[in-house]
Amino acid sequence: SPQFFESLKKEAREFFEQGKFLKALEHFEIIFKNCQLSLDEQVNITSWDLSHNRGFENFNELISALRKNTTLTSLDLSSNELGAFGGSLLSEELYKNTTLTSLILKKK
Repeated sequence: SPQFFESLKKEAREFFEQGKFLKALEHFEIIFKNCQLSLDEQVNITSWDLSHNRGFENFNELISALRKNTTLTSLDLSSNELGAFGGSLLSEELYKNTTLTSLILKKK
């Protein structure tokens, strides 16, 4: 029903804002596969801007989301302090990821 998907969209946005990226991605995938979406909604599901997150307290959650990703095509992590270890974890997951086509890591 439309109400179910509206509720799912709201929960997905809340999970995303809380840094619960895996749960957000799971919700976004259900929405993406089962709903008619506006262009803006499609962009929000397939393109994540996580720039300026000050080092990422929920980095492991993001790594888990990337591991299971089937919808995310663009990820902006610019101006984050990932460090060598974070960069290594990210590269391991992105090496296996066939969906992501754009990754931004530069400092702004």
